[in-house]
Order: sequence, then C-alpha cells, then structure tokens
Amino acid sequence: MPGKFLELSMDFLDDDGCEIRRMRRAPHISNENKKTAISYIEFDCNKGVGIDGSGQGEDPVIMVRFSKDGGKTWSNERRVTVGEIGRFAHRARTRRLGNPRDFVLEAVVTDPVDWAFVNCYLEMGEGTE
Repeated sequence: MPGKFLELSMDFLDDDGCEIRRMRRAPHISNENKKTAISYIEFDCNKGVGIDGSGQGEDPVIMVRFSKDGGKTWSNERRVTVGEIGRFAHRARTRRLGNPRDFVLEAVVTDPVDWAFVNCYLEMGEGTE
C-alpha cells in the first residue's frame, strides 16, 4: 500500500476494506513416530466478537487445515466458527482429525474483528496402526 502509514495495535481494526490475512502454523506434534488419534482441536480465543450487519465479520471463522505427514501434504480447509456477536460461551472446535504420526496444524483468520488467541487444545489418544 504505497502512500499509507499503518499502525499495528490491538486497539484498531482495519476499516479501509482491505482484508488482513493472519496465519499461524503450529509446531509438529508427534509421539516417537507412533500413530496418535486426534479427536478434536479447540481454539481458546475471543469468542462472540462478531460485528453487527451482514457479510465478513458477522460470524467470524478460523480457516483450519492440517497435515498428517509433517507438512508435505495438506487437508482441505475447514471453517471453525468462533461465534456471532454475544455468543461468548461458544466452543470453537473441529473434530475427527485422524491418526497421524507427524501432525501439523495451520490456522488462518481474515475477519475484521478483535482476534486474540490464548491457546489451542487437542484431545489425543493412542492411535491405530
């Protein structure tokens, strides 16, 4: 964006109509090369922060994809809603992630809302060979 000065701050959201893509790729998750069953992933973030109106930001989503082979190939994207405005108790989770040996998670957000991620939880168990 030539000719523009932007300030990075938790107090401002983009009101210029330009989409801001934020991506986080987690470190590899593995258990000594054994298969690990991943039942679900839940994001601990600001929930219920959708904006009034219709369109982008009304029901914010996290676009999730994952790799079961250490980042060589990726799943199709899944959309995980974080809750419309006022739905503060919503649980932002996706299920049935398979039995990988080397799991990598990627999360992308673009909605113009107050994004604040605290943590990400995985329900894991012993996988099948």
